[in-house]
Amino acid sequence: MFTACADRPSDTARVILRRPTVQEPHDPEDPAEDPRRALVRRVESSAAFEKSKRLRDFLLYVTERALREPGVPVTEHEIRRDVFGRSIDVDATEDTVVRVQASHLRRRLEQYFAIEGVAETLVIEIPRGGYTPLFRERTLAAPGVRPIPARGPLVAIIVLLAVACAALAADAWRWRVRARQAGPAAALGPGVDHLWREMFGAAPVYLVLGDSNLSLFQDTIKYQLSLPEYQRQEFVQIARARLPAAEVPVSWRLMNRENTSIADAKLAERVARVNALQGRAIDIVLARRADPGQMQTHNVILSGPRRSNPWVELFEERLNFRSRFEEGTRHASLHNAAPRPGEAAEYAVEWNKVGYGRVAYLSSAQGRGGVLLLSGIDMSSTEACADFVTNETRVRQLFQALGVNEGSRIPHFEVLLRTNLLLGTTAAYEVVAHRRLDP
Repeated sequence: MFTACADRPSDTARVILRRPTVQEPHDPEDPAEDPRRALVRRVESSAAFEKSKRLRDFLLYVTERALREPGVPVTEHEIRRDVFGRSIDVDATEDTVVRVQASHLRRRLEQYFAIEGVAETLVIEIPRGGYTPLFRERTLAAPGVRPIPARGPLVAIIVLLAVACAALAADAWRWRVRARQAGPAAALGPGVDHLWREMFGAAPVYLVLGDSNLSLFQDTIKYQLSLPEYQRQEFVQIARARLPAAEVPVSWRLMNRENTSIADAKLAERVARVNALQGRAIDIVLARRADPGQMQTHNVILSGPRRSNPWVELFEERLNFRSRFEEGTRHASLHNAAPRPGEAAEYAVEWNKVGYGRVAYLSSAQGRGGVLLLSGIDMSSTEACADFVTNETRVRQLFQALGVNEGSRIPHFEVLLRTNLLLGTTAAYEVVAHRRLDP
């Protein structure tokens, strides 16, 4: 998982009333030769933590406690009081700040050791179910030794995603330097810069990538999971109800992995670049690890179709173009709820020939942020959707279709794209229809 998020605006504005009562790892009295403290300093000063003071405080508190008081567990009450300045008399079921921030902290640690800290021989882990960190040694491949080639397309996809994320982290500083030198509008194009600032302002963005294994799992069981079924992750129970007993272990091994597509990895790179140039924090997660609470309070971008990203279900009924997929026949289409003159009632995919994608911008369920859906029914159409909102020429085309000027307010909208394929590669795409959405 690649994560580069900031706390919610309401969190970053909250004052920490009480600092940790223990000494922080950079205290002069600490033994400089302790590699664990040196590691903590590298982690808390990394790009993964630079925009979140709360998570740095959290990390410094629990690691110092673990080093100074080995074997003594760090409790949720202590963290609530000493790090977040909250009363310990509050019911933990009502004040979930520690659990929520612990989840963010675990993801940031995973990010650091997967990208910036990929060469670290010592790693920090916070096992779920507690808050006491562990310092664990890991074995690195010897220089010049090539790893065993990954087998199968699923492993290849996740490897490519990791490579893309690593490249993204390596290039982030170049984007920031370019933005400082020429300004985001010059680096992105004035239309793209205006569109993204109108959609998301300065608040963090929560990017949820599609679950490739879910699509394969549904191919196997000939059934599309609802969002509640997907959230519960009862994949074994569903497989047992729909498959012969001998095939259940195969489906379980499939859903025991978490992969996204190459198209979603490329989309993540495009989206992260725009956010980096505009100074906006971004948290990138796979659909299976998405937090519904974040979608209520953050700006949200959902990548991929409903079939690989069930979170699209939260917003699709508010749209005119709605995705359909028949598991038995594999007939995929976008249904036009209210056809206008010259429009079709259904836009059906011709696999490996013609694809369709939908770009939709609307408000979140509670109106606290923007939601952007980039829903290509196939991978090439997903790439087209990502290009449509990051390409200056295409954004100008969008402005013209919506009847707005570059400097004016952007209304909520949805756009239907037709993608013409050549041997499975995107050759070209065009706007088929568009709508301005009512508030």
